[in-house]
Amino acid sequence: MSHHSEENKVCPNCGFATTHNYCAQCGQETHLHKETFWGLVMHFVGHYFHYDSKFWKTVKAMLFHPGRLTTAYWNKQRMRYIPPISLYIFISAVFFLTNSLVGNPSTVDINKQTDTQQTAEQVTHQTPAVTTVTTPQSSKSKLRTILNKMRTNAAVLEAEGSHSEQMNEHFFHMLPRVFFFMIPVMASLLSVWFIRRKNILFANHIIFSLHFQSLLFTLMLVLLLLPVSSIDNYLSAFMLLSTIVYFAVSVKSVYSTGWFSAILCTLFTSIFYFLFLLIAIVFVIVLL
Repeated sequence: MSHHSEENKVCPNCGFATTHNYCAQCGQETHLHKETFWGLVMHFVGHYFHYDSKFWKTVKAMLFHPGRLTTAYWNKQRMRYIPPISLYIFISAVFFLTNSLVGNPSTVDINKQTDTQQTAEQVTHQTPAVTTVTTPQSSKSKLRTILNKMRTNAAVLEAEGSHSEQMNEHFFHMLPRVFFFMIPVMASLLSVWFIRRKNILFANHIIFSLHFQSLLFTLMLVLLLLPVSSIDNYLSAFMLLSTIVYFAVSVKSVYSTGWFSAILCTLFTSIFYFLFLLIAIVFVIVLL
């Protein structure tokens, strides 16, 4: 027994002397036993449900308690929720992956069908001229000309559709970088607005921006998964209004301001945020 208690005073990972269940130096458990198969299963299940409960606790706080995640991180309460950068990377990755799977990939095909229908209508309008020709030779010649034009139009449409599809794919792959670039943009706007708050660092604004953009991706993911069509525009407008209200409530909660100052900060940040977002999107389109 004395040998066993003496062994538990030293962390097997880093050799730090401790008398607790977890090493104060590296955080590893100090009371480790020989693993059995059932022990490995229970260890895995325990860690999974611990992360799972932490994730849902973080999402719940993010959705229903604006500013709570940022305030907790500012107050050094780091173990309650998932770290901001990890939350942002996970939610944004899920959104873009889901969008690539359930998005509408038939846009190019619809455009092709529309153009093909227009070409067919043009050909249909031209066909009466064929019937007015008296000689079989001229009729065959005109028919051959029409068929050649149809083949040419089909080839052009196919080339344009392929190029458009490549551009859309490239633009889609650039979007995560655009939104990641918007994080310091939002933080810069907040730092300008709260320039008199000397106790608030730029990194604090980054944390706020990470949490807010994680919320944006979450709402866009919900909008993407909802099976709606006729009320899509109304739902999008509601989501946009909800994010603006959420931002104002978050500013009031995190920065301890009044409602008037929070609303002005929201208007200032929203206007310039969407302006810079539009510039970034145009810049990406120009580079394509």
